[in-house]
Amino acid sequence: MTLLRSTGLMLALGLAACAPRAVTPPPQPLPQPVQPPPRPVQPVPAAVPLVGWIDAPISAGNWSFRTRQSGPAAEFGTGGGPSFVIACGPGGRIRLERIGAAGGPLLTIRTSAAPVSTSAGEARNLAAIAEPGPPAALAAEIAATDPLLDAISFSRGRFAVEAAGVPQLIIPAWPEAARVVDDCRR
Repeated sequence: MTLLRSTGLMLALGLAACAPRAVTPPPQPLPQPVQPPPRPVQPVPAAVPLVGWIDAPISAGNWSFRTRQSGPAAEFGTGGGPSFVIACGPGGRIRLERIGAAGGPLLTIRTSAAPVSTSAGEARNLAAIAEPGPPAALAAEIAATDPLLDAISFSRGRFAVEAAGVPQLIIPAWPEAARVVDDCRR
């Protein structure tokens, strides 16, 4: 009996070995992750440089020195004529003229050297008179001893002149302007 049982058991095992196995399907490949559509690249806006007058380029032109009927004058401009004039006038007064400016009650002068008479340090508004010309100009007069004139002479290589209706001038601080002031102070 044991033999019969053993044979039966062997037969059962043999048949089980021959029976087809349950086939598991091969693993499915993982689905590819869905890539979001590329987002359009927005250009980064270029930074607008903050350029103050002290870093702005010098205006086109050169200084020239000449003598007028009223006294010495220094003119800054191109071959087409001056755009700014510093002139010695009667009574030891210095006349500052922004050529091309037709209106506006103020002529603003900016320097890197602070005149003693201002608390702001670098800008000074001067009451000015519009002169119709030709050429039109905005003119202000100050005493030859005014510290603003020294600030113009000793400004770090440049000073700025501003008037309504015309572009700002960035003018090099060359000796011609200082010469007019010195001659007018004598």
